[in-house]
Amino acid sequence: MFFNTDAPTHKVAPEPTVEIQLVFKDWRGKDITIGSKVLYPSEYGNGLRMVEGEVTKIVTRQGYSWDGDNLVSKPVTKVTVKPERRSQGNNWRYQAATVTISVLSNLTVVE
Repeated sequence: MFFNTDAPTHKVAPEPTVEIQLVFKDWRGKDITIGSKVLYPSEYGNGLRMVEGEVTKIVTRQGYSWDGDNLVSKPVTKVTVKPERRSQGNNWRYQAATVTISVLSNLTVVE
């Protein structure tokens, strides 16, 4: 492997970081923040269960969806929750370490 030591080196200025404070609310108007205790429905087999967990991450990015015949850009928010308790016990075979929820109206803040 050969390295060209005569090649010019270019320093690239870092891109500016913009911090935006977004407030997300559940269906009752309570703020969803990292560390919030939330309830959400979970489908397992042919039944639904309620799960209580703690919000560990909130990510918003640019996404796309169809509006009629047009592809439109819109922000998409996903909330990562660490499950702690389930409505019908904690001994189920499948227990994810974290769950990502993209429909914020399914979350209910309990504390």
